[in-house]
Amino acid sequence: MRRGILTIALTFSFLIFFNSVALGKTPTPAPTPGVIKVDYVLPYPGILPDHVLYPVKMLRDRILDFFIREPIKKTEFLILMADKRLGAGKTLIDYGKISLGEITVSKGEKYLERAIGKVSEAQRLGKNVSGVLDKLEKSTKKHLEVLEEVLEKAPESAKPGLMNALENAQKGYQKVRELKGTK
Repeated sequence: MRRGILTIALTFSFLIFFNSVALGKTPTPAPTPGVIKVDYVLPYPGILPDHVLYPVKMLRDRILDFFIREPIKKTEFLILMADKRLGAGKTLIDYGKISLGEITVSKGEKYLERAIGKVSEAQRLGKNVSGVLDKLEKSTKKHLEVLEEVLEKAPESAKPGLMNALENAQKGYQKVRELKGTK
């Protein structure tokens, strides 16, 4: 009996020891040169524009947009809407609905432009906008990253619209950098 328990104990000890040694030597992948990943996660887009209930979602978003009056809260809301549109557009393009994805991405960039305008307004009013400017900077960087990624995979027919969205995102990023005071 003792010998059986000792054998089982030694077997488990042996397995645990070698398992931890094997796990300790897991290789880490080297970062790919030239690709800069932004540490910013896009929110889940929810219902996509090709869904039957999408107009209800849009109505809800427009009502929320109308009732938010404080510039910083409005900016945060507009950033959220821009990020959701970008995610939805990317998903649509991945699913092969290129023209709808292109339109959705374009609308996302318009939300981003509005967010930049609102944060500029809040800054003129003397509000503390450093936190929302940081979030806006990360968001615009993420938009640039995702748009470049989507542009590589997109068919030629969608590239002009996506290039326009990418240019708008680049202009937005420059405006945010100017608002932050770093060029």
